[in-house]
Amino acid sequence: MTVGGPTELLVRVIAPKDAGSRLVESWCELESRALAPNPFVTADFVLPALKYLTPGAQILLVLVEDANGRLRGLGVFEQFGAVPSFPLRHLSAYSCLHTYLGGFLVDRECPEQVVDAFLRFFASPNADWHGVRFSQRPSDSEFAAMRENRASRMGLLWHCSETMERAVLHPAAAGQPYLESKLHARNKDCRRLMKQLAVRGKVEWRFLRGEQIGDPSVARFLDLENKGWKRDQGTSLLSRPAEKSFFLEMITRFRRRGQVFFTELLLNGEIIASTANLICGNEGFAFKLGWDPRYAHFAPGILNEVEFIRNAPQVCPDLQCIDSGALPGTFIEDLWLDRRTLSSGIYTTSTLGEKAVAATKMLKRLTR
Repeated sequence: MTVGGPTELLVRVIAPKDAGSRLVESWCELESRALAPNPFVTADFVLPALKYLTPGAQILLVLVEDANGRLRGLGVFEQFGAVPSFPLRHLSAYSCLHTYLGGFLVDRECPEQVVDAFLRFFASPNADWHGVRFSQRPSDSEFAAMRENRASRMGLLWHCSETMERAVLHPAAAGQPYLESKLHARNKDCRRLMKQLAVRGKVEWRFLRGEQIGDPSVARFLDLENKGWKRDQGTSLLSRPAEKSFFLEMITRFRRRGQVFFTELLLNGEIIASTANLICGNEGFAFKLGWDPRYAHFAPGILNEVEFIRNAPQVCPDLQCIDSGALPGTFIEDLWLDRRTLSSGIYTTSTLGEKAVAATKMLKRLTR
């Protein structure tokens, strides 16, 4: 990994209410240069989430800027007091109900300097926190290795509390050969289901990106996502007005900049399965999906995913990887066979923080 760019970076902390249009514009520009793309740390996601989902959160926007005032790094952190997992005041990378990846944005032109700036901020002797927590943070990349190496040099210890493997898809390696070589039996079943579905009428599949996604597609997606068990359990986006408002504003922001795509399976012109996916840099991120339970016998959600795999090399050649955002054990793991490793934990930034982690681990052992 090469070192370039500015030799001196400054850290500035502001409240979200002070993020004017100029900063938001710089934030979006930084997103396009991010070494480790993450839509859940972008202005298009964070600002609607703070507005509708966590309006009372104590948030710090941590800005890393060069001497010319150019934004080189950005992190969103929430301030917490004592919690059972860490009984001291600490920071946590911002996360809401729909955040599936943790971290902060780092300019690919000067990654080491930006990471160092964040780490110095975390370990500031004047800080009133004793740790910085991250959830579902990528841990198997070149960037992750660099980040941990520099944290270790600065004496920041990473205490991992959980690791998980998540399904990902590499569009360049997908397509018909992928289905035939890696999903032969599943592909055969899906061809049979497609033929049976076609008996009911005209079956179509389509990929929509950015402004191609019309309001009817958004409305139908919300309707499908609200059907079945999600509606019954009150976890769909339409279950609460704030969830709906968040999604509509967030998706409008991403759509305006061409940073979202939908996949849709249609029967006689009616959408019977749909997915909403975000884009950041050269990576995609699955967000939500829905399907019509009237056609459950045909597994429309799976058919939609299989058609995406078949067409991925053509419809999104600019995306190197797509993160499923899925928990282990979900159906997507049987379709997207590649994996990435994520970890959750905390950096301790003081001696007292170290003692707190040790005490918490001992208490867990005693409890067991």
